[in-house]
Amino acid sequence: MEGTKSIMALLLWLGLSLLVSVQSSGVNNCHPGCRCEVESFGLFDSFSLTRVDCRGLGPSTTVPIPIPLDTAHLDLSSNAMGPLSDTMLAGPGYTTLVSLDLSSNHITEV
Repeated sequence: MEGTKSIMALLLWLGLSLLVSVQSSGVNNCHPGCRCEVESFGLFDSFSLTRVDCRGLGPSTTVPIPIPLDTAHLDLSSNAMGPLSDTMLAGPGYTTLVSLDLSSNHITEV
């Protein structure tokens, strides 16, 4: 009985250690002014998509902003962006977008 408790405690400790190491892993290619969060889902968290929040970076921000390759949701609201060109929202990471928030900008042309 004592041996079983020791094994269970060890397995619990290993599981928690693994969980902490997965949760603390950083997101690659997250712009310094943005906040990137990985959303995992599916069986054993087998799928993951990244939510990138770049609200309020300001008009001096150069676009396209480098974003992670698996970005699904990108928030570029409140950045005083003007007319959009076809190169501003192109590049690695922009092909997997499911949602894009460009609200509260100064966009007059697309």
